[in-house]
Amino acid sequence: MNDSERENQFSAVRFNPMTSFLAVLNSNDESDTNVTLARYFLENFRNLSKLSIYQVADDCYTSRSSVQRFIKSIGYETFTALKESAAQVMDHQKSFHNYADHTDFANYLQDSVDRMMRDINQMASRQKLSSLAEKIHDSRNVFIVNAEDSSSAARHFQQQMLSMDKLVRLVTSSASTNPEILSTLGEDDFMMTCSASGNYALIIDDEIAQVKAYKCLVTLNRTVLFEQNYDSIFYLSETLQPSNRSLLKLRNVYTRYGMSYFFDLLFHLYFARYQNELRPE
Repeated sequence: MNDSERENQFSAVRFNPMTSFLAVLNSNDESDTNVTLARYFLENFRNLSKLSIYQVADDCYTSRSSVQRFIKSIGYETFTALKESAAQVMDHQKSFHNYADHTDFANYLQDSVDRMMRDINQMASRQKLSSLAEKIHDSRNVFIVNAEDSSSAARHFQQQMLSMDKLVRLVTSSASTNPEILSTLGEDDFMMTCSASGNYALIIDDEIAQVKAYKCLVTLNRTVLFEQNYDSIFYLSETLQPSNRSLLKLRNVYTRYGMSYFFDLLFHLYFARYQNELRPE
């Protein structure tokens, strides 16, 4: 394997370094060197492109080798690769401001969410969401693939499905998960990628091409590129139809709430169809 191949091998866990830093910060002891490094990178995220690994080591009172080990632990082979990824994240951070920049935000949000729910309801009926519930039920193993920073809806769905005695597993962009497990899936298994904007789906597109399971994508992005690697695609909207093969700064009610609403609809359909199969307590 050459350096380029190694650099791209784990792109599924190299989507948003800010998310990885936060995960380390939230899950480790304050005295842990990794926590110190995570906090430092978060506090200096805007200036990361100007930092050297030597300066990071000096400022954090640690060794350069410790910094290198930390960088590799979150999925990056080199400090340069980390800085390049951070630059992309900074560009997308502007979308948070655009999303909130409305004079009457509360009414704007309420109206937008109402329209979104009607839109997704219509798409669920048109695209026969019930067939997706059936596919999940009949599959041996079920995996949801999601960017870590937008995985809360999938994690809630995972708990919902446990109440139906169905185990659903998650693979996210967190370095704590192992995307290589997807290579073990076969034709009796099911994999669903959730990527409202399509950005994460684009990042991992080459990786999931080799997955042998039945593959479904949930997204707004209507690029025909996805049709090459997915057996089915559920589009979240009829009114919004972005089509992009490059990462786009998209943040709206669909990227914020769409997956939660989608999963609630999906779980209802699963529950309605299979509740009689539950084992008695």
